[in-house]
Amino acid sequence: MVKLFVKAIGSIEGVYLCVDAVDEVPPQHRSQFLRANVGLFLTGRPYVREEPDKHLTKGAYTIHIVADKGDITRYLSRMIDDEDDGQSEK
Repeated sequence: MVKLFVKAIGSIEGVYLCVDAVDEVPPQHRSQFLRANVGLFLTGRPYVREEPDKHLTKGAYTIHIVADKGDITRYLSRMIDDEDDGQSEK
């Protein structure tokens, strides 16, 4: 699939691709994928953070995003409250 993807976009100018979870691309295919001539917006786990720099010819701009445990706690509390409100109406 990676070879087909790289071949398919090789002749197209101005390709931009958003890839969520680049860490899930199998390691043996990741470098070929990252060398494709395409503008990439990538997300991935910290352990693959240095790989794009190794393979991208134009370099990479990195933004580190970390989950806020408070956000998760507020979300779960709201979901529990909403569930409780729904059951009292039944």
